[in-house]
Amino acid sequence: MQITKRLDFNMMRKIVGFAIFVLCACAGVNVLFFSVTDDVTRQRLYSGYAYGSRHFANGPSSSKTIGALNENVLQRITQRKLHDTQSINSSNPTASDERIYSFSVNPHRACARNETTPGGELWGLLTIVISNVNNFKRRNAIRNTWGSTGNDTNSKLLFLVGLGVESRSYSAVTNEAKLYGDIIQVELLDQYKDLTYKSIAMLQWMIDYCPNAKFYMKTDDDVYANIENIVGALDSTKQRRKGFYCHVFKKAPAIRDINSKWYVSKTEYSGNVFPTYCAGPAYIFDASVIKDLYRSTLNSPFLSMEDVFITGLSAKPLNLFHQHDGRMDFNRREPTGCVFQKTLAAHQMTEADMFVIFSQLQSKEVDCDTNTNNYLTKFADS
Repeated sequence: MQITKRLDFNMMRKIVGFAIFVLCACAGVNVLFFSVTDDVTRQRLYSGYAYGSRHFANGPSSSKTIGALNENVLQRITQRKLHDTQSINSSNPTASDERIYSFSVNPHRACARNETTPGGELWGLLTIVISNVNNFKRRNAIRNTWGSTGNDTNSKLLFLVGLGVESRSYSAVTNEAKLYGDIIQVELLDQYKDLTYKSIAMLQWMIDYCPNAKFYMKTDDDVYANIENIVGALDSTKQRRKGFYCHVFKKAPAIRDINSKWYVSKTEYSGNVFPTYCAGPAYIFDASVIKDLYRSTLNSPFLSMEDVFITGLSAKPLNLFHQHDGRMDFNRREPTGCVFQKTLAAHQMTEADMFVIFSQLQSKEVDCDTNTNNYLTKFADS
């Protein structure tokens, strides 16, 4: 009897031990699987850095610009092409062989409307804010200030971000996208020299997922845009030529100072003067030009200065018109409601500036004609 119990006990110990071994083995395989999967996912995302089309050969390829990515990943990145150059036929392109960029976060129904939507099927204005993936505070400031007026102006606002070097930036922006539904993430590394690629991706996304807008605007995330004034200006201009509405630069010289932020080498651009172009912080173009403009970017010689490339070099073969408006300022303006009552857009604005401007515009606290504070005046009279 005792022998039988001892055998049963030994058998039980073996069964329990085997079960523990199986559980540990499964856990180990699980950790290995997700570790490899996460690494593969990051490599897939960062491989967008290879860019595509005719610009592939011109894109940066040094490990210095990639930062934390290791040499093996870098080699795979520089070898990958998202688009076969030979497939581009500018005389008869198709939707499939025009598409270069991939989007890891894509609110593809963000612009969806129908005939029952107030204002009909068309948005009056789609604004895409070009933002660095790490600039959450700037995006939130825009959401809570000038970007919150969409319902009153028949306009839509979205943010286009790239990829961060650190993997946690991907999860952070994914959570942000789930929360707000206004984030587009293109599979390109987020850095200043790559704004041209990012803007080409913007055009591609507009064509594919938001073709139902009358006008499109690109801004930076340190711009304050008075959407009500912009929509009013666009509506009041009845006889508009095909092209851009912006702060226009004509005969601007190419800067050869290697220490300048806007340095352009002779190799990148051999001319001494740029074609007419729009200041990059904010520019508007109408729906009739977007497809031709996008196609032209695929066949234009690459230039790292995004505004010159998109609105100058790529626009020139199309004979697009540039309509100047000084109310679209490429510089900073005083952050007050009175100044922005007559402004369309201004650059180099902080998050705090945006809240001050917006609150003063909404409250009409200051009488801009007399430059007096209405609330203080009422308080003094009482």
